[in-house]
Amino acid sequence: MRISANKKVWKTLLCLAAGLLCCCCMLCLAACDEDSGGKPAEHTHDWGEWTVVQEPTCTREGQRQRVCKSDSSHVETEAIAALGHDLVGVPEQPATCTEEGHTAYKQCSRCWYTEGYNILRPAGHSASENDWCRDDYFHWQICSVCGEQFNKDQHEYSHLCVCGLESDYTLGLHFKLLYDGTYEVSKGQATDTVLKIPAIYHGRDVSSVATAAFRMYDCTEVILPDTITTIGTNAFQYCSLSKITLSNNLTEMGDYAFADCDNLVSVDIPASLKEIPFFAFTDCSALSSVTLHEGLEVIGSHAFWVCRSLSSISIPTTVTEIGGSAFASSGLTSAVIPGNVVTLGAGAFAYCENLSYVKIEPGLKYLGEGAFYGCKLLTELQQIELPDGILEIGSNPLAETPVYTNAADHAAKTKTLFTFSVNGYLFKMTDTYIEEDKRPLSVSIVGNVVADGAVGLNSVQSVTVSDSVTYIGERAFRDCYSLVSIKLSENITEIHDETFYNCFNLLSISIPEKVERIGYNAFRFCSDLMTVDMPNHPVLIEQGAFANTGIYENEGVWVDGVLYVDGHLISGDQFRGEEYTVLPGTYSIAQFAFFAPTSDVFPLKKLTIPDSVGIIGEYAFSGCHKLESITMSQNVTYIGGNAFRGDKMNPFELPQTLEYIGTGNFNKEGFYSSRLPDKLTVIESYSFAGSAFEGLLVLPENLEHLEMWAFRDCEIDEVIVPKSIKSFDISAFGYDVYFEDSSGFITQYPNYYYCGTEADWENVDIYRNESEYMPGIHGTIKLYFYSETAPTGEGRYWHYVDGKPAIWE
Repeated sequence: MRISANKKVWKTLLCLAAGLLCCCCMLCLAACDEDSGGKPAEHTHDWGEWTVVQEPTCTREGQRQRVCKSDSSHVETEAIAALGHDLVGVPEQPATCTEEGHTAYKQCSRCWYTEGYNILRPAGHSASENDWCRDDYFHWQICSVCGEQFNKDQHEYSHLCVCGLESDYTLGLHFKLLYDGTYEVSKGQATDTVLKIPAIYHGRDVSSVATAAFRMYDCTEVILPDTITTIGTNAFQYCSLSKITLSNNLTEMGDYAFADCDNLVSVDIPASLKEIPFFAFTDCSALSSVTLHEGLEVIGSHAFWVCRSLSSISIPTTVTEIGGSAFASSGLTSAVIPGNVVTLGAGAFAYCENLSYVKIEPGLKYLGEGAFYGCKLLTELQQIELPDGILEIGSNPLAETPVYTNAADHAAKTKTLFTFSVNGYLFKMTDTYIEEDKRPLSVSIVGNVVADGAVGLNSVQSVTVSDSVTYIGERAFRDCYSLVSIKLSENITEIHDETFYNCFNLLSISIPEKVERIGYNAFRFCSDLMTVDMPNHPVLIEQGAFANTGIYENEGVWVDGVLYVDGHLISGDQFRGEEYTVLPGTYSIAQFAFFAPTSDVFPLKKLTIPDSVGIIGEYAFSGCHKLESITMSQNVTYIGGNAFRGDKMNPFELPQTLEYIGTGNFNKEGFYSSRLPDKLTVIESYSFAGSAFEGLLVLPENLEHLEMWAFRDCEIDEVIVPKSIKSFDISAFGYDVYFEDSSGFITQYPNYYYCGTEADWENVDIYRNESEYMPGIHGTIKLYFYSETAPTGEGRYWHYVDGKPAIWE
């Protein structure tokens, strides 16, 4: 048999490998104490050191091991005996009043095993039942054993506490901490019939009585401490109180504060209060004594309305305004109005059935409608002393009084022209009592003032108003249907609202040169009115002044779809162009001239207003939504609110002649003027919001009032604030800066550089969104005060460097 060479090689290699394997096995058997016959060999392990693998404890065995050095698979293990407890003595710990103690015991030093441990319970604090300590708000006891305080709690009692303290103010009241750090008080759980408010609560002043705090509360007396500065709206309305002691530092009282307190007999209003608000003591039927002090300035509307027991009152000389119905339906028997009172409101003493004497000292400028309406004891003119110098009078102040109705009855009996005047003030004129065929066709009016709604002439066609008359009131000639012509006094300054409303036979009128305003609907529905001579100067022409008159039918006064009346632009109703230039020589642009309810009526985009224009009325171009380019009159003094509409406007310089800019005119994208007019005293809300003003803004040097959001969303970083400022709304500025990833934004506010001192700034009223500014809520503003030289003390100061503001470091 023949074998190949390769097979021989492989066979040889296999034999060698088998031999080597046999040798290795023999060596291993020898190393593990076995001879070739498989029997164990003696004393052949080579052991390593003992290693503890589990420590023994007091109660449990441990273990240790060692491993053969020649063969790690051979391991020997043996037990380590438990250690047993090592007991150490622990001394007794006596219990205290509040903490546990223990008996003496033994404890193992190695574990938590104890023998003989027992808890000693605390004994508690100890003090005599009547042994109390106290302050204004809390009471507590002192332990006779340990000397610590315990049983500390707020006083809870009805004038006698568990600690024996008798309260000097009402308990159970609720207190709310205000942002200024003082407390506001309200009823809470109080039940005392004598309601006494504390001056201090938890170390802070109690400054305010909350809105409706004690409304309908059953009490007989209220005592307020001198820390109270504010009483909220409805605070004590419908209370059963008969006596009230007000704070001597009261500065603000809410409407209806003590209204409908039927049992209230007297009240002394402190000199600190400048204004008695609306309905403050209305319908306090038992109120018979009211003490007012010098310093009071305003008695609000309905303040003492229906106080039927109030028979007399002395009005301080500091009062400048008495509101409508302030003493209406009260029990006053006489009224003396001091000379500083400028305004006596409508119905101020109406329905005072016991009023028999009225004296108004010189100084009154406005006498309201029906001021003494229905006063039944005013029977003679001698009972009423009206001073010279009253400028405006509402509708018939003496209506439904005997002195008026007796005169009217006499005219009715004698069938004569009824003219009722007091001291040159015309309250009423009518031809109603004359037989129709005997009524005069013309009359003359003399005196000083024609009251609102005074003239009711049915047949008179011609009226002459004496030049002595300085005021013709609202609705004075309304519904004089037969009136064809009227000669007005040359000394009136206004044609008031609805003065000639519905005089549909009036053909023409000459407006006196001194007139500066023609009021709302002044000539509305004068359908035959074709000719109007206007003053040769700017006039504020209000909405509807000439609406529905014959002027609109006169084609001769329409120019390119725009109505002009003697140099005054009245209406652009028929204009539909994209560009317009107001006629040269035009003095005024009336309110609502280019008004439209929708945005597609007027396509006007470009407007030129000549320098002759001095007044632009409210909403004048509000229908021109596409208007972007304006060439402005450099002599305009007045731009009414929302005169210009649209979202965009090209920049132009505001003329320095401007004295007033209404809201909503220049809050347009792109608008900018390098300088604001210095004659502006107020900047209205939203006036320039969203416009292109940026960087440094210098407010007008005569500015007094800056209102909310005036420059909101303008990127203004610095503002120079004039010393003239009186009220300042910090929401006027601020713009949002968005993060690069658009995940949010921060609002950036400017530095304010005030031209006055820190003391001057204390007199400025600060607001935020028309609410009182509170730094703790609204955040602080970056405000700097002017100092020409480097300041030596601490503070924030600025000065000019090269005409720009710089902060003193």
